[in-house]
Amino acid sequence: MVDRIALPALGAATTLRLWLSYQRYALVLVGAPIACAVLAIARAPWWLAAIVAVTALVPMRFGVVVLVRWPRKLRATRVGLARIAAGTFTPASIRGYCSDPCFRVVARELLAAAGLPRAERRAIVHRFASELRAEDSVALLVDHVRGTVTVGGAGKAT
Repeated sequence: MVDRIALPALGAATTLRLWLSYQRYALVLVGAPIACAVLAIARAPWWLAAIVAVTALVPMRFGVVVLVRWPRKLRATRVGLARIAAGTFTPASIRGYCSDPCFRVVARELLAAAGLPRAERRAIVHRFASELRAEDSVALLVDHVRGTVTVGGAGKAT
C-alpha cells in the first residue's frame, strides 16, 4: 500500500493570493480582448468591430486554457508545501514545473516558501527552463539495420 501525503489546508486569503498570482496572465488574456471588442463595438464601424471580435477569440481561448489549469496548479503547490513541511523538498523537486510558463509561477512560489532568496529562485527556474528546452530539442534516431543510435540536438548530430 502506498502512503499518501497529507496535503496542507490553505486559508481563504492564501488561496485568493495564489489564485490571483497564478491566474493574472489568464485574466489579461481574457479581459483585454473583451475590453477591445467592447470598445470596437461601441466606437468603430460594424465591420471593424466584427474583425476585432473574431480576432479577440484567439487570446481568449488561450486564457481559458490557462484558467482551467488552476486546480492542477493548486494541487502542485499543496504537494510542494507538504514536502517543505516534511523536510523532503529540494529545489530539484520543481524542475518538471519549469518547462511550462504556467507552472513556473508555481515553481517560484514553492522556492519562495522554501525560503530561497529572489535572485536564487530566478536563477534556479531559469536554469531548469533552459535545460528542459535543450532536452526538448534533442532528436534520437535509431537505425535498426546497422544497430546504431544517433543523438542530435540544436542542429548537431553526434
